[in-house]
This record gives sequence, structure tokens and C-alpha cells, in this order.
Amino acid sequence: MKTQLIQCAVLGVLLLGGTATGQTKLQLKELGRVSLRGRPHNIASSGHAVCVLENTAGVGGRGGTWCDLIDSTTPSGPEVVLELSGGVFHAWGGVVMTEGSRAYLVSPRGLDVIRLDDPARPQVVSTLPWNGGALAAAGNLLFATTNGLEIIDITDPTSPILRGRCSLTGEVSRVFVSGTKAYLATVPYVAVVDVGNPDAPRWLGSAWVGDMIGASGDYVYGSPGGVEALAVYNFSDPLNGACEGVLVWDAYVQAVLVSEGRAFLLDCYGVHVFDLKDLCCGWRSPPQMGAAEVPYATKLAVSGDRLYVVGADPDVWKGGELIVFGMLAPPAITGIGRVEEGLRFQWNTAAEGMALQRATSLTSPDWQTLPGSEFTNRVTVQMCSGSEFFRLVKP
Repeated sequence: MKTQLIQCAVLGVLLLGGTATGQTKLQLKELGRVSLRGRPHNIASSGHAVCVLENTAGVGGRGGTWCDLIDSTTPSGPEVVLELSGGVFHAWGGVVMTEGSRAYLVSPRGLDVIRLDDPARPQVVSTLPWNGGALAAAGNLLFATTNGLEIIDITDPTSPILRGRCSLTGEVSRVFVSGTKAYLATVPYVAVVDVGNPDAPRWLGSAWVGDMIGASGDYVYGSPGGVEALAVYNFSDPLNGACEGVLVWDAYVQAVLVSEGRAFLLDCYGVHVFDLKDLCCGWRSPPQMGAAEVPYATKLAVSGDRLYVVGADPDVWKGGELIVFGMLAPPAITGIGRVEEGLRFQWNTAAEGMALQRATSLTSPDWQTLPGSEFTNRVTVQMCSGSEFFRLVKP
């Protein structure tokens, strides 16, 4: 009988719009924005610190390039707190940020190392010699595309140590690191390098992809030249990268960013969010988890529950803009489990402050609020005989 009661309870939750398992929809809510004097070329973020590379391209007649460090601790009022002039605008990797408290900026001076412990007061702590092009970072390691791939230990940013090198033929334009693999774009091929041992990186294989714009785990994401589509390639066998799915899109795909099981796809109209599992599904358009309209969007970055998008007006005499979005899941019951006392319910942080109610029927229901449930996100309910249904409501 207990099993039947649990099934009925779960059914009741689902009937009332809750989700007990699986991905929920994602709400992208604009929190704030800040105008940029230049036209954004690249963006990186770590925590509440955001770094935007910009050039003028005719903006106000002022020539030059620079990098803005932006503090978004107060999302409704992000603020430019430091400007570094003379940034080098490599299309993919002029600046990277680690999950810790550093940013690395390729500039005419070399490689600037910037401390971000306090997003409101970023500091350049050292400048290292630099001959590389594209750049990626993971932990205390930098991955540079200098005549192939070089792995540099920057545990001490004032004294970098070259750990390993892997030579490759052809010019490398982009590099993405995921786990123990580095993916290097040598158009139209992608080279896969095992970086599990930083002292001895080794080439695993190469396969045709076209225009690589993202990578995560064993998967590489490419935008076929001139095609409004996103292709997903499986590189579990690096010598035989196989296309597993193509997302047919109605605009040119400019960038893909993967974070926590989600794929963020950027086109000229805005950002679209998908469950990663739905992208490896052949030729079709999977359902979106969320979306936000951002005209003329060019680049994006994700950090925690924040999404950062930059864009610029087609008028080359106008500057760009950084928009901060919060990524919010709708209120939902996220777990139902049987315990000795009955059933244990748990709901997400978006439902904090809501009360759990129960009823024995959906026909003229008499909803009863569980006392104290609005002050927590987890309760245990003693079950009565017969079917019961539950819902979350605002008190």
C-alpha cells in the first residue's frame, strides 16, 4: 500500500506542475547592464569579475584597443573598475580566467596576470614573456598554442614553468581544455591532445570538424561554414571523430559554451539554452530550457548562476554593452523519497518561502498547509490512507 501511496503522491505533484526529477526550465532574468565605450571582441568571467576585450573600430574616432575589468557584485549596477590599454585581440583566447582569482590577458607587454580576489579592485601582479596565440586555463595550468601546444605551470605567477610541449603541424587558432583532453583547431581539423600528464602531453588523433566553437568532455561543437546549424561530434575515439547530431538553427551560430550539463548557444538574436543530452540526437531541433533576446550579441560567458552577454550595434561608431542575467530555475519539488516516517519532500531555492499543501482529492480539494513548511525547503509528511496530492503555493 505504501508503494501505491508514493506513486499517487508523485502523480499528484506532477499534475500540479511540479517536477520530481530531471532538468527544469531555466528563466534568464536580466539583472543589469553597463555601456562599453568600445566594441566587445571577447569576454571571460570568474565569480563576479568580468573581463571584456574591446576595440574601437571607429567608435568616437578614438583608436586603440583595451580591456575592461568589470565588477558585477551588485548585478543591477555592474561597474568598470579597471581599464588596461593595448590588449591583443586574438579571436579565441585573448583573455582567460580561472575559477580561482586570476585573469590572464595577452597584451603587447606580454601576458598580464591579474588578481581578482576583490572584484572591485583588480590588480596586475606580473607580466610574463609571451609568444603564443590562443590561450586556455585549467587550475594552475595555462595551455598556449605556440607551434603546437605548450603547457605552463603558473602556480607562482611571477615564475612560470614550462611543463610540456606537443608539436603539431598547421596553425592552431583555438584551444579548449576539458578534463584530460585539449582540443586544438587547425582548420578544418581538430587535433586531440592528452594532457592528463602535463609533463608529457601526447597527440591522440585528428578529425575533420570544420569551425570548432566549443568542447566539453568527449564532445566537440562545430558551426559548419556558412550553414545555420550546430554540429555535435563525438571524439571518444580521437582518430575517428563522428558526427552524432546536427541542430538546425534559423541563424548563424556564433558561439557555444558548455556549463553544468547545459549548452549555451549564441546567435545574432540572443542566447538559447539546451540540455546537453538533447544535442546528441540526430537532425532535429530539441526543446530549449531557456532563452533571452539580445540583439547583435557577439560573445557570452557563464559563472555560477550568472550569464554575461556582450553585443554591439551594427553602427561601427557606437560602443557595445554588457548585460548580466540571472539563471533561475522555476519553483519546483526536486525530490520525493520514502522514509520510515512517511514521505520526504524537498524543493529548490526558487521555492523558498513557499508553503507545501496537501489534499486527498483534486475534485473540490480542501488544501491543508503543512505548518512551518514556508520556513524550510524540506519536510517529512506522515501519509494517511488513500491517495494524496501536494502542491507548493505562496502563503
